[in-house]
Amino acid sequence: MPGKILIIEDEKRLRANLKLLLASEGYTVSAAADGEEGLVYLEQEPWDIVITDIMMGEVSGFHVIEHITKHAPDTLVIVITGCASTESMLQARRKGAYDYIAKPFDVEMILLSIERTLEKLRLQRELKRHTQELEQRVAERTRELEAINEQLHHTLTEIKAAQEPSLHTEQRAVLGERSCQAAPTR
Repeated sequence: MPGKILIIEDEKRLRANLKLLLASEGYTVSAAADGEEGLVYLEQEPWDIVITDIMMGEVSGFHVIEHITKHAPDTLVIVITGCASTESMLQARRKGAYDYIAKPFDVEMILLSIERTLEKLRLQRELKRHTQELEQRVAERTRELEAINEQLHHTLTEIKAAQEPSLHTEQRAVLGERSCQAAPTR
């Protein structure tokens, strides 16, 4: 499943090489030189994956992750950083990053991360589609049952209305028999 990937990386050479590599793998790739430019790309169109550095000028990768979490929750984030630490990894994960890779990294590592990320996206979309189908079927069945319930209520009302005159007749007949039986004979 080829995906749309946005690279947000302030190291020009790494950004260009990563873009070239991912494009050669069949992905649709765009690249931004910093977090501010990355946010512009994010506002213009949807992305499957954003690969972002953390430390970049005024708009950090953490800010980018927060923006994606809030405005594009179907986009997954892979963090790449030369300042890897347990603290920054935990912070990135808490903010919503899906994966975290320390620089320098092996090409196979980033490709594997992208494959896993796209698989997660595929499964999320499939789950969402199945959930929508199930909700639709439940709604349809609920409407059917409501219609059946309404028809049943209408039928019961008709039966009661039809039985009422004969019930009164039977009651009068029973009362009449009782009053005849209770009357003293002379």
